[in-house]
Amino acid sequence: MASSLQRLLVYYESQGLTLELLASSTDEEVDKLTDENDQPLGILRKRALKEYLKAKRKEYTLFQSKQKIKELDEENKKLKEAAEKISASDLVRMRREEDDKRKKRITDFMSWTRHTRSIAKHDIISMEYQLKKLGSALDICFCIDATGSMSGIINNVKQCIVQVSSRLSATTGMNSRYALVVYRDYCDGGMRHQIWNFTNSGTLATYLQTVTATGGGDGPEDCFGGLHKAINSVSWSSPSKVIIWMGDSPQHGAKYSGDSGDDYPNGDPEGVTSTILFDELQKNKIILVFCKLTIYTDIMINQLKQEVAPYGEGLFLQYNFEGDMESFLTKTVTATTARTTAFGKVDAGKVKKPFALTPATWSVDSKWMLEETCSILTFEAYNGGDFNPLLDILLDGPGVNKRDASIRITNNPVEEGEMRFAFYAIITEVSSGIFTWTKDRKKGIVKESRFEGIHNCRENLVNQTHIQAVALYLADRFNEKLEELRIDSKKIIYVPVELLSIPSRPEGKQFYTLEPFIDGSYLKFNNNNGYVNREQEAFHPILQTFTHFTYCYSKGLVIVTDVQGVVGRDCYRLTDPAIHTVEPNKILKDPTNLGTSGITAFFNTHNCNICCTRLGLKSPTEIDETAPIELPKFKPLELIPIDESRWEEYDD
Repeated sequence: MASSLQRLLVYYESQGLTLELLASSTDEEVDKLTDENDQPLGILRKRALKEYLKAKRKEYTLFQSKQKIKELDEENKKLKEAAEKISASDLVRMRREEDDKRKKRITDFMSWTRHTRSIAKHDIISMEYQLKKLGSALDICFCIDATGSMSGIINNVKQCIVQVSSRLSATTGMNSRYALVVYRDYCDGGMRHQIWNFTNSGTLATYLQTVTATGGGDGPEDCFGGLHKAINSVSWSSPSKVIIWMGDSPQHGAKYSGDSGDDYPNGDPEGVTSTILFDELQKNKIILVFCKLTIYTDIMINQLKQEVAPYGEGLFLQYNFEGDMESFLTKTVTATTARTTAFGKVDAGKVKKPFALTPATWSVDSKWMLEETCSILTFEAYNGGDFNPLLDILLDGPGVNKRDASIRITNNPVEEGEMRFAFYAIITEVSSGIFTWTKDRKKGIVKESRFEGIHNCRENLVNQTHIQAVALYLADRFNEKLEELRIDSKKIIYVPVELLSIPSRPEGKQFYTLEPFIDGSYLKFNNNNGYVNREQEAFHPILQTFTHFTYCYSKGLVIVTDVQGVVGRDCYRLTDPAIHTVEPNKILKDPTNLGTSGITAFFNTHNCNICCTRLGLKSPTEIDETAPIELPKFKPLELIPIDESRWEEYDD
């Protein structure tokens, strides 16, 4: 049997299953192994293999323990030798110098925060005044095809635009202005373009009454001419800007129309191209949204998606008509408003990675990769030290707790977002060099950037984990305050986002973020640009209170926005926040950090509720920006541990 077992191990080695990998396998995984002829293992060989691997595990554990003891002994020896070389007077001098540095550091930082908060408060008050004077946080221009082919649906479109615009502020919390651009075709003379400048929803309804579906020559229309007018011929001025484009026919040009009945197969005779339009949209920070009404625009949309790729995500969106027109338009406008998040702050020219979304279950099968050795870095707040734990994170970054583990990830992403892919993952922790096996396996989500280059680098991913660490710390303080005041509410829990390192993978593909799997339907409650989900706010007002609290708790230094996640029975499980800071180039630098403009956007649409009142929360104009941020007495640094219940165990 020994020689039989040896042959089997040699065969597994040739297949890439090293002895170390086999030793880290569970009995269930060993049961699935086959022999050299790809046949199930016999009972005796399987039993012999399990006994052999069990002995090897003990061997590895003992070896790891001895190595750890040896390393600790060597480290202690070096520390002892270094300590013996330092005299008592040197120690006193070094401690005095360290204390002086610490005091200066605290004084400098607190002085800087007071000065920065004072400037930020002035900026916020000024921007609030400008927004009130303007009366709007959102500009929407409807750009509509009004040729004869639209006669069957134009009245329905007009009616629904009136209904949606009249209640948009109540739905999103953002006061809005509306403009209207109607386009037809080159042959329609003075009726080719009709333009009405920004106004309120009531006047927009009056404009729409005068619009009739008429004109048009061949199949395609002057879409680009209409969009060019929408960008350049109305008075854009609100922080968030959107063009809602509605039409049933493509733009002129064979690559958009398919050359079927197109009198202008070479495109716009006046030279308006998609490059000109996308350049102008990006320059003016306007989102273009196409509402697909028929299949006749499919060729155009596919072509435009290719042409907009160099401009990055978020500049051009598309929604497909389904259901009734009013519901479709309501969904389109509301979803677009929610996606005005950090527009214009991301890099253009990003190269997307090729990918294939593949649905998977938590049952390990061919859609899962083999288990890999990894390291997981958890970023946690300090309890003690020179600063309040929040300031420790903002100035120095959170503390790092590193641990070894093994992980199994799906081959392909199971979901995609605007910026990242998501993979299912099963994590097996390693503690003190001993594998903890199946009972300690956890369900996780591994996220990877959708783009090549610096988006995958360690520094970028660490920044994301820092943001989550700040949100996690502030949510815990918020829960404590609710408990102190006996306010009955679900707890707000941000799941920890950790840095995952898989060193065996090629360079550029070794770092990812890792977070617990959250089961349930995701909801967005607000974004980082003033949008509020009013429908959900009616049921969950405490989440808007939380955002307000973060601003007041930090004395105006930061505010946590883009609140999103799953509503549970006892808590809100949240992830992917955006945090605005008074100095976005120095504190939590990130594309979603809009600085004082983001802080202003929140308060412009925030209506304080009873919880805000009970917590005594103040507006930016009322807050004392010179008030010192409370600092704890100095004590040895300790990491504030993250509650393990935020992870869900994996059950075979």
